[in-house]
Amino acid sequence: MSTIDNSVPENERAGARSVLGRGALAGICAWLAGYLVVYVARADAVSEALRGVGFVSEVLGGDAIPAWKGVAWLFANAHFVDARLSAPMLGTETFNAVTGEGSGLLLALPPVVLLAAGALAAWARRSGSAPRSGAAGGRDSGLRSAVTAGAAVALGYLPLSVATGFLTEHAIGGSGPTIALDPVTAVLLAGLVYPVVFGALGGAAIAALD
Repeated sequence: MSTIDNSVPENERAGARSVLGRGALAGICAWLAGYLVVYVARADAVSEALRGVGFVSEVLGGDAIPAWKGVAWLFANAHFVDARLSAPMLGTETFNAVTGEGSGLLLALPPVVLLAAGALAAWARRSGSAPRSGAAGGRDSGLRSAVTAGAAVALGYLPLSVATGFLTEHAIGGSGPTIALDPVTAVLLAGLVYPVVFGALGGAAIAALD
């Protein structure tokens, strides 16, 4: 009885792990870079905006809302992830500080950092591989490889987006109203769609240079 050998050469497995690892690292760096830009540019304005809400929270026996949470909400808003204010007996209201202000610069930030991360991951993949032939098959293979490397930034971007959704939830005094990011869009939109699409585009841009 014949058997089919589905094994993959160890060097190919190691190469795939390297591509995914570089993509994940690039995704982490992209998220941190985007958050840092928002923090440096808008932390003071965020603190001022949260001051009134923080005062109410303290009166109700809770903690003031820290600026790092407000900046995280703002960065998530730039991915079209809404924040939700939920109050007992009053229901839930959603808001987006970025689209509400029409701040095009902040809306452009996630695509820019992810395009750069995808390009960096694809460039690292290219620099560590053997030169490719100019044949159409080689170009197609190189494009697929670069796009895959770019899209792999989601491996690093997704966990931080998910963690932000959970760690930034804030109760305004004891069992009072809470502010939190919408968990569905925080995962699907900010964690997956943005890094996969823009990371892949960054990778494709590098492939065009081959």
